[in-house]
Amino acid sequence: MITFLIAGVLLLDSFTPLNVADWVWYFIPLLLSVYVGGRFFPYVLAAVLSPLTLVGFLLSPPGIDPHLAFMSRLTGIGGQWLIAFLISQRKRADEEARKLSRAVEQSPASIVITDRAGNIEYVNPKFKELAGYSSQEVIGKNPRILKSGETPPGEYKQMWETIIAGREWHGEFHNRKKNGELYWERASISPIFDSAGDIARFLAIKEDITERKQAEETLAAEQRLLNSLITAIPEAIYFKDRESRFIRINSAFVRKHGLAGPSVALGKTDFDIFGEQHARQAYEDEQRIMATGQPMINQEEREDWKDGRVTWVSSTKMPLRDDAGKVVGIMGISRDITERKRAEQQLVETLDFNQKIISDAPVGILVYKATGQCILANEAAARTLNTTPSELLKQNFRQIESWRVSGMLKMAEETLATRSPRHGEFHFTSTFGKAAWLAGHFNLFVRGNEPHLLLLFNDIIERKQAERHVREQAALLDKARDAILVLDLDDHIVYWNKSAERIYGWSATEATGKRPVDLFLGGAISPRHAEAIKTVKERGEWSGELQEITRDGRTITVQGRCNVICDEQGRPKSRLIINTDVTERKKLEAQFLRAQRMESVGTLAGGIAHDLNNVLTPLLFAVQVLKEKYTDADGKRLLASLEANVQRGASLVKQVLAFGRGMEGERIVVQPRHIAREIKQIVNETFPKSVTFELRTAPDLWTVTGDPTQLHQILLNLCVNARDAMPNGGKLSLHVENVMLDEAYASMNLEARPGPHVCLTVNDTGMGIPKEIQEKIFDPFFTTKEPGKGTGLGLSTTLAIVKSHGGFIHCYSEPGKGSTFKVYLPANTTPAGVEKVVTGEARLLRGHNELVLVVDDEEPIRKLAQTALERYGYRVLLAANGTEAVSLYQTRRNEIDAVITDMVMPVMDGPATIAALKAVNPEIKIVGSSGFAPDGYEIEATKAGVRYFIPKPYTAETVLLTLHEVLNGKS
Repeated sequence: MITFLIAGVLLLDSFTPLNVADWVWYFIPLLLSVYVGGRFFPYVLAAVLSPLTLVGFLLSPPGIDPHLAFMSRLTGIGGQWLIAFLISQRKRADEEARKLSRAVEQSPASIVITDRAGNIEYVNPKFKELAGYSSQEVIGKNPRILKSGETPPGEYKQMWETIIAGREWHGEFHNRKKNGELYWERASISPIFDSAGDIARFLAIKEDITERKQAEETLAAEQRLLNSLITAIPEAIYFKDRESRFIRINSAFVRKHGLAGPSVALGKTDFDIFGEQHARQAYEDEQRIMATGQPMINQEEREDWKDGRVTWVSSTKMPLRDDAGKVVGIMGISRDITERKRAEQQLVETLDFNQKIISDAPVGILVYKATGQCILANEAAARTLNTTPSELLKQNFRQIESWRVSGMLKMAEETLATRSPRHGEFHFTSTFGKAAWLAGHFNLFVRGNEPHLLLLFNDIIERKQAERHVREQAALLDKARDAILVLDLDDHIVYWNKSAERIYGWSATEATGKRPVDLFLGGAISPRHAEAIKTVKERGEWSGELQEITRDGRTITVQGRCNVICDEQGRPKSRLIINTDVTERKKLEAQFLRAQRMESVGTLAGGIAHDLNNVLTPLLFAVQVLKEKYTDADGKRLLASLEANVQRGASLVKQVLAFGRGMEGERIVVQPRHIAREIKQIVNETFPKSVTFELRTAPDLWTVTGDPTQLHQILLNLCVNARDAMPNGGKLSLHVENVMLDEAYASMNLEARPGPHVCLTVNDTGMGIPKEIQEKIFDPFFTTKEPGKGTGLGLSTTLAIVKSHGGFIHCYSEPGKGSTFKVYLPANTTPAGVEKVVTGEARLLRGHNELVLVVDDEEPIRKLAQTALERYGYRVLLAANGTEAVSLYQTRRNEIDAVITDMVMPVMDGPATIAALKAVNPEIKIVGSSGFAPDGYEIEATKAGVRYFIPKPYTAETVLLTLHEVLNGKS
């Protein structure tokens, strides 16, 4: 710029006159070059070029030759123009650079520039938006900060080897954003060379393809699923275009058609594989489907192959549409039915071949077309129906009224529709006036592509008349309390009375036709039954006791009698069995014998204890005397030990006396609540802290008449036993409540009497009592404790006290889960209390013939519930376990109004049963019940969606009031 200024000064000092051209050629370029060069052009280049202008002026002093002056001026002008040209080029370059910079900044692609070592020098805004990093966070860093670990290392190695060799690289990366989110990008990386041709930098242009990759992955997954389904399907599947060319087939298609591979069929039509007739028919069917859009389903087709083979398929074809719904081809599924067709053809051929045999067959044979027209009738069929074969050939079974009335038409239609055999017995009156009982068997076969119906039948009218005669004879006994069965000579039940239904649980429909050995002997004949059968065969009669199994799995004892029934000629024709259920009688006998045994043992124990007491009394007296004579330490210690053992023996004798003679003592009115509170205090103060105790008493508790000390002993004995059954701790509960025992419940317990009672329930969560010793726990001197830790008189004494107070004890225990003891004591009710009881009885609203399903594995509980509910207007179904309950409910769900289910049962327990019943009907009304751990099972019942729960043993009042609330929707 300084040079330009000097040149301007020299120009002003020149003596050469200036004209307009001089000003144009000198000053204007000079000023422009000075301005533009100084503002926009590098100073070094301006400093190099500007002297040209100075030289031009120096060569034009005053008086110089005009030509030389012109040249000198021209030289100056050339320099100025050269400077102006270079300046304009730089300006354009700068403008292009600014445009390029704006394009890079505004590019929708992510752009990264790194140095030769791969360190980032520049990132555009799109990169920062995509990766989540700012410029300051990535400048100077290697792009490996974006690695997610999802891209194989070989991809990076191949990329680096490509660009370091000076070539462009294109590929995809699975990268991770700053926030940890994964994304996909497609990158193009190019080397940038310097003027010497060496790699100076790398330019990476990246495109976010995450959505595209996700769509591709989804599409690929769907395609893989479709491919796997098509491959796995055993039926032949194929796809055709609009010209009926195969475009895809599955492996089953290749196997079925014996092709070397899919390529053999692809691009070809049926004309290339099958015979002309079949191929043309298939083409016409497919073109019609594509034109109408209507599928062809389960069409049986005959396939004639070019190699002479003939096969049959059941084919389904449907239009193949694109995303816009336009029909673009055909999808077909075919199932090979060649073997079935061959079997049907063989059947037809057999029928033709054996026409003479059919004609002479002793059973009636009729063959009908699917339209109903009879096409074959043998002589036996004609004889049975009182006509001739030619007359039968004129008939159409669809037009015969007796077929409709007897149910034969329905069974024939079912056979044609399902292609499955059917059989049944029909009371039939032919159009020729012949009344008959027919045992008919319907079968379907195909002849000439047309389905045919084959009917085989026998006249069983004589058997039916015999059965009716037997039923008429047995009708007089149908209302008997005993189970009455009539068996044919093949041991099949032909008659089953109502009491048999009640005792065994199977209905007459279910039992008829079955054998007793399969029905209630579990499929195996016991030695006792084998002996009975042998006696009947030899003597014609037998009587005795047998053990049999009911439908709900119970074992019952029956007093059975069996007699052979003969016809007029004295030939055996059936057997009559009369069974009386003596199970309850046997149980009551066992209770009575046990009571007698206990009484005898008590009498014996009382006598022995009395004598022992006489022996111990002088010993105890002698100890007291000796203690006064021997004052030394050893003597005192020995006497103290002797006295303790004598006292222990005396205490034991006292228990034996109490057991043997019965519990005597004062009888006053006692409030059980006070005794329960005393027990609570003892438990809290003396029992281990690992045993938690809960006391619950009814607010309006009745009083009992008895000895407070003995009643205290009852509860203390039961609580101590519960504590011993929980060595590792657990929960001990004592509940006291009022109960009203009805006659139904009292009849199930030998010691029980109807009326108001106070129930004392002691429940623990301990080890439980094994089933095999539960009958022995009240026996004197029976104990499972170690020697020296129990006498076996605790429960015996407790039972004696309870019996002396007119009560009884009920024990319920599950090994590994705990035990529940319920003590029932007769209660005193004041006049107000009596009035309340009467009101309560009046409150027992009767049912309105509702059907209630009672589920319990304890037979006494089921019978108690059945007696109580039927007495008050309900109908009752009984189930011995959850499996039977679910089966009954599925068949009679529309009849059953409510379900009462035990919570602890074998096979399927209460919670599982409730879940299964609710799966059948979510709105089912269920009442839960348990005699064990009521709190725990009440919680389980609530979780299962049951809002009503009653503890066992329950009374009629409890059941009826609860059912009334359930059925009337009360909460």
